[in-house]
Amino acid sequence: MKSRHVFFIGCVWLIFSATAAFTPDEARQIFDGITMPSSSSHVEIGNYLFMELKWKAAEKEDGEEKEAKELSVMLDGIERYFASDRGRKEIDSPFCPELTSWLVPEPEYDFSNVAFTILKNEERNGEYHYVVAFDLPPLREARNEAKKKANELLARSRADWGKALTNTYGNFKTPKEKRLFFFMLNCPIVSFLDDDIGLDQKILSARTDSASKELLKLLEWTPKQGSVFYDFPVLSWSYYAQGKSSLFFPKWKEDDEGAFDEARKLYLKGKDVSRILSLLVKSISTNPIGSQKWEYLGGALKATGRYQDATIAYMQSLRQNKNNIWAWKGLAESLKMSGMAENAAGVTWFLQMKAHEE
Repeated sequence: MKSRHVFFIGCVWLIFSATAAFTPDEARQIFDGITMPSSSSHVEIGNYLFMELKWKAAEKEDGEEKEAKELSVMLDGIERYFASDRGRKEIDSPFCPELTSWLVPEPEYDFSNVAFTILKNEERNGEYHYVVAFDLPPLREARNEAKKKANELLARSRADWGKALTNTYGNFKTPKEKRLFFFMLNCPIVSFLDDDIGLDQKILSARTDSASKELLKLLEWTPKQGSVFYDFPVLSWSYYAQGKSSLFFPKWKEDDEGAFDEARKLYLKGKDVSRILSLLVKSISTNPIGSQKWEYLGGALKATGRYQDATIAYMQSLRQNKNNIWAWKGLAESLKMSGMAENAAGVTWFLQMKAHEE
């Protein structure tokens, strides 16, 4: 889900002090000759920014609370100034609002050199009406800087977003944090395939997002006639789990009599898919351990249009080696072709992240 993220300037702290160019008397002389526009809360004239501020104070507020509210209102006014004209940019983010907020941090500016003077101070029944003149040049300079940063964000390429994802993900340490990140990225399948993160069906069942529903449906899938896992049940763990010994793994052989080597040679030449499938079934039946075996099986199945089967094969490959980049690429395509659009798009972004790993 895309998000349009508003890039605001965060007024983190503001210490008002006098500067040589700013004189309260000149500000007052200018203000006496103008009328504040009704359509805006601020107006720029010369080197001055005139800002109209209104707020209410509660009866029980003491002096310190009122001063704090006054400062807060001034800071809000400064933010509105930055949010006007070119100080506000909408970023067409490819991600949900929460993830976008992680990827686009609010910039911080030091306004310690901004001078101001209060030109109008009226209070009636707890309602305050101020007009404040600010020293404009440092504010204008900061807003220009904001424009520059906003434009940089607007020009972000897919690779830039991928780098931002990688940097943000690096801040997360616990499995729970990492799971949340991949939920936000719409690819919980990444968490499921990484034993260091972990994701079970109980967690998925409690979620309502489309990506989680996609994965849950896949995990509950039962092979039917036409599936390679139906035609060759020895490829599935359920074949061994049902009615077999619960104490030991099957006695898999080490030697597949060259079946995988022959399959690999044919695969790289792009020849005889049916023969490749037959050889891979033989090799995996002999010994299912080997990420590359399952990756090639996924590729062969994808080439024959069996995208659901290919998805399972690629997942098997990645369960054994989560760093198999070719299996991730194959998984992204097979997910898309099998109707798991959310996870497919998320895995594609995950591949952008992998490109920026050190």
